[in-house]
Amino acid sequence: MAEVYCGFKINKENVLRPFLKEEISPEEFHFEDRWDPKTGQKLKAIKIIDKKEVKSEYYLLNNERYIHGNTLINKITKDILFCEFLDSYPFSGFGYVIFYPKYGNASYLTVEDINELKPQLEIISEQLNKLGIEVSKAAVYGECDD
Repeated sequence: MAEVYCGFKINKENVLRPFLKEEISPEEFHFEDRWDPKTGQKLKAIKIIDKKEVKSEYYLLNNERYIHGNTLINKITKDILFCEFLDSYPFSGFGYVIFYPKYGNASYLTVEDINELKPQLEIISEQLNKLGIEVSKAAVYGECDD
């Protein structure tokens, strides 16, 4: 049975990009003295790396840190957009997301249904733009279930 969604289809990377932050934990090291085994003279100290520099990425929204993009998308959908979403690949950072108003999906949508959704779609569009997520016009998308 096919489901139809009236909303905004956005590449998942474009949804997450405005919130992506990078953090680099600095290298930790110490110096150890060296001695010449034959003469006993002190040589130049050598650098011993205790912990390598590590680069990590995370998402930041309203001073809250998220490690997983899907958790952030869920938070945005429920607490900011007050709508529903469909994730094409729910366990990855790839694919697309469709943000749509509650009751903006069914096995079919009439023109009247879509017109009734227009005010909600405008609000979702404004909120996405405020978050720095570019959107195009709302459209109707179909998904098939096996």
